[in-house]
Order: sequence, then C-alpha cells, then structure tokens
Amino acid sequence: MLKKYLDCTLFYAIIMSSFLLRRSAVNAFATLSRHSLSSPSCCAAQRALTTTQAAASSTDNNGGELYQPKFQRGDQIQVEVISFGPLGASVDVIAHKSHDPSDCIPPDEPALGRGMVLQREINYFRRGRGGVDIVKYETLPAYVEKVREQAFEDGDEVEIRLDVSLRPPGGKAKAVDLGEQILQKLQDSDNGVLEVGDKSSPEDINEIFPGASKSAFKKGISALYKRGLVKPGPNSVTLM
Repeated sequence: MLKKYLDCTLFYAIIMSSFLLRRSAVNAFATLSRHSLSSPSCCAAQRALTTTQAAASSTDNNGGELYQPKFQRGDQIQVEVISFGPLGASVDVIAHKSHDPSDCIPPDEPALGRGMVLQREINYFRRGRGGVDIVKYETLPAYVEKVREQAFEDGDEVEIRLDVSLRPPGGKAKAVDLGEQILQKLQDSDNGVLEVGDKSSPEDINEIFPGASKSAFKKGISALYKRGLVKPGPNSVTLM
C-alpha cells in the first residue's frame, strides 16, 4: 500500500514538474518579441498605437511626445512579424523612413503602425534568400505599399493600416531594383554573362531572379543598356 502511495506521489510530481517547465519555456519564448501579440484579433485590445486618436496626446517613458508618423506610399519602414494568417503576415511598424536597425523604436514603446504583408510578397522574399522562410518576431526591411484608415466599431477612433511590400512599390521602382540585382549578378559571375534574355520565359527569369516579372526584367535590362553597362541578347545578357 505504501509503495502504491509513493508511486502515485512520484507520478504526480513528474507531471507537475513537466507542466511548470513547459510554462516557463513558453513565457521565456514570449519575451523574445519586441512587440508581442498573441493573434491579430486581439491587436487593438492588447497593444497601443501612436496612429490612433487615443494616442495623440500620449508620451514616451521620458515624458516626451510620441513620434506620430505620416505614412506615404514608398516610405522605407522596418516591420516586426507578429502572426501569420491565410492572407499573409500581420506586422508592426517599428521604424519609419529607415532600413537601419538602429532606428527601431525601443521595445516598450507602442508600434508606429500596423499592417499586412501579403503571401505573394512573403513567397518572393523567401525565394530571394534561398528558401529561408520568414519567422515570427523577425524584423524585416519593407516599404509602404498603401495607406488605409480603419475605424473602430464605436466610430470614435480611426487606426492607420498599411499594405506592406518587401520590395519597392510600383513598376518603375521594381524595375530599378531588379536592374541593380542583374548588374550585381553579372559582376559576380565568372564570365560576365547571364543565360537569360528578352526571349526567355518568365519561368527561366524566375529561376535566376525569384519573384521578378518578365516586364520588370526587360525594363531593368533596358535601363542598364541605356547606361552602357550591359549588352542584351535574345537569351542572354552580357556585362560591358
């Protein structure tokens, strides 16, 4: 009888120890986030934003007025990935008009804004860095694609929501960015030649430049040609 009691006591102790260790691990992981949120549905309830009317008169920890950015399309920003959903990733903006990590706001300050990175942008970014996926709480350099105002249910406050891109917005900007990538690949190649050109298929172009459209590729090549940097061909590009 005593042995049975001791066995039960030991079993209970093991279960409780396992539970406490697991809870400690979860709590420790949660502290890794600069601006952690458990899910998009609880964003408004758990986290303040400097872009709401309620935050207009708020101050930082030193008593100074919080920076309230005026977002515009094309602005450089840095975002922290908060959660993933069917449409893409929910992100908090933690730096405005900068891709310098040192410009990110302190962990205890409200986010500068909130937005969404669509799944197609995530796929482009993933392919661009060799298949390495975006993870929760990762900080990414990004751009403002679109600025939208979203009213709360009571109608008293309006919150700024952003469509976020991981590459410069607009066809021209994307072509310029791709042109620089093409030039860099040519300079890094052994013979200064890329086996892809004006007549190449979109699939062939994507093999070398993941996420790039054929239109952006041709515009990028054209811009480099006008600068006297490359010689385009039907199925190749040569460094001049």
